[in-house]
Amino acid sequence: DDFFVWDTEVTYLYDSFDNGDFVVMWPTEPGSRLFAVQGRYRRADSDFYIDANLVFDHRTASQARVWTMQSDQSGAPAELLPQPGDEFQVYTLYYADGQVEREPGVSFYFDDNRELYFSWEPLPDGRHFFGFQAENVGGETAVSFIDLTVDNSIITPGYETYLDPYLGFQFLYPDAWFYPRYQDTLLYTSQRQGSTQFQVTIYPNLDESITPESLKAQTMQQFGAVDILFENEVLVAGQPSLRTAYGYNKPEDGEHTGIFLTFVHNGTGFVVDVDGLSSDEQTTQAVVQVIAESWSYRDVGIGLQPGRWPVAVLDGFTVAQPATFAYQKVGSWEWFGAGATTFVALRTQPTALDTLGVVNTLIRDAS
Repeated sequence: DDFFVWDTEVTYLYDSFDNGDFVVMWPTEPGSRLFAVQGRYRRADSDFYIDANLVFDHRTASQARVWTMQSDQSGAPAELLPQPGDEFQVYTLYYADGQVEREPGVSFYFDDNRELYFSWEPLPDGRHFFGFQAENVGGETAVSFIDLTVDNSIITPGYETYLDPYLGFQFLYPDAWFYPRYQDTLLYTSQRQGSTQFQVTIYPNLDESITPESLKAQTMQQFGAVDILFENEVLVAGQPSLRTAYGYNKPEDGEHTGIFLTFVHNGTGFVVDVDGLSSDEQTTQAVVQVIAESWSYRDVGIGLQPGRWPVAVLDGFTVAQPATFAYQKVGSWEWFGAGATTFVALRTQPTALDTLGVVNTLIRDAS
């Protein structure tokens, strides 16, 4: 199993003449910061259209190039140099009879700066199709599409949504923060510009005796020399939780005020902490309130573990190794064990068999 979290904020192309539409931007190559919009191009003094790709740099959010293909036998790429009044008409994509079809859509016109522009906007409400295409080393491909209904009609200005693909919790966070990332099992983010930091500490498989109060006591012990400013009970996803405010002095940048939430859900404990300058205390309070009110749980059904697992480098291959799995060599097997009854065993060997034959042989030998 694997996962993909689809952020329904997508690219919106527009010009200086009030023309705009949502567009699909394709990466020019895997991992590139350059993305292309497919369409057709027409000079202002011509009635002739040619297929073209409008390329944007996602790092700078600016137009980079306009490319077409030469009409001679070479078919080599050729760069177009836009002039004021030139037209770029995007191709609108449709999904019909298992295929992606395209037809000319909205037209955009280059301004005196010879540019078009894009921004990130919430996808409009409605039914959309979402698809994956996978290709193996043999060149075989498989495609799968699903229909999804998007409802972005009720949004909180200034906030974005984080959905955790591992544990299924979801909350709103300020769009002026970086996207939350895992550092081992700690979910972390911070302001792009500023001193506010945010983290979620997760405690799985808790004893039934653990409560929000005991999580709070443990957190305060870890914090050390801080002053409790206030504490009260709140509801997070309909469950009793504690909200604790604290203050301390940090020599390098002065007085800090933080607020953390402690709660337990289905045997997993959460400590959600927002820490910022005391001068930003009102903002910190407002952010924590939004996080508490928006916190919910989704059935993601993945079963993967949070954090980036370390990589074990073995003879001929590498594999991600969970921290709870110990490694040892057992005969010809690379063996990873977690307790007496849970293990993963791997090995490589030369073979002339097809994939199914190899799998059957490995299962027979492992048993």
